[in-house]
Amino acid sequence: MPNFNGRPGLIAVVFATVSLGVAVLSPAAAQEIRDEKQCLQVMTDTTQAVDENPAVEGKSEEILLKVMELAKERCKEKQFDNAKDLLLLVRTMVAAE
Repeated sequence: MPNFNGRPGLIAVVFATVSLGVAVLSPAAAQEIRDEKQCLQVMTDTTQAVDENPAVEGKSEEILLKVMELAKERCKEKQFDNAKDLLLLVRTMVAAE
């Protein structure tokens, strides 16, 4: 089991995962979010991806749910690019599980 040396280590792992996910998944997830309705639809699709992955549980699931909540807030605030980035992070983490 790797030792992440606390929060900085965890942040480094998440950053590496996101970087890999952006490189691998960006063409598939490049669709721009233009309005709140579309944003909420992408959230629904992402939630379904999380629910369909039985490997996501415990602390990972808790983190994913927090990131999903942030994405939902960004949708409501009409910060669609930020919401898209957060949802890409979630999908990348699910794919990595």
